[in-house]
Amino acid sequence: MKSIRIGVVLGLTSLMSLTLWSQQTGNNEPTQEEIQSAIKKFRNRDTFLDDETFLSFVREYKLLQRVTDVPYKMSSNTSGLCIEPASIPKVHGDRFCDVYVNHKAKDPIAKGNATYPVDSIVVKVKYPDPNRSKIELFTVMRKMKVGYDSTHGDWEYSVIDAQATHVLARGHIESCVSCHDEYAKSDFVTRTYMKKPNAK
Repeated sequence: MKSIRIGVVLGLTSLMSLTLWSQQTGNNEPTQEEIQSAIKKFRNRDTFLDDETFLSFVREYKLLQRVTDVPYKMSSNTSGLCIEPASIPKVHGDRFCDVYVNHKAKDPIAKGNATYPVDSIVVKVKYPDPNRSKIELFTVMRKMKVGYDSTHGDWEYSVIDAQATHVLARGHIESCVSCHDEYAKSDFVTRTYMKKPNAK
């Protein structure tokens, strides 16, 4: 329901902008062709380029598919790499994470050797302990269109604060890229946290 409300607001904003433009150019109202063009642009828009829309999605992470049975223990080296940007406080010692994926990433992460479609999203929720006592931060991988960063699988990386109210870093984050390069065979997605098929 929230995503629908966001879409309606963005759609109305696009049409209002078009109407304002028509008024400024002396036209009483936009033509049908102009309206259809505005609607097409709205449908093809990348709403996640807007940080607020992106953060709203991350705050609803529990609606995604969790692929970890229990919080996965990350090594201190790995947890440190996840927050390398200078503006983010350093984390020391081992950390734990749960991993959630959207519907587009569900099948590829299960198969392990598939290429993820555009707009696949992998969200890691990171904690200081295995009891999920508190969230320390989120990290997000989002599959972008071909050409975004082809050498590294066309993934956008993001680091988000514990309340999912601020994007701390986003884009080609060198520490994320260097860590995930090791997993090129699984389209740069780690998967070490996945439940083993014979696990009970």
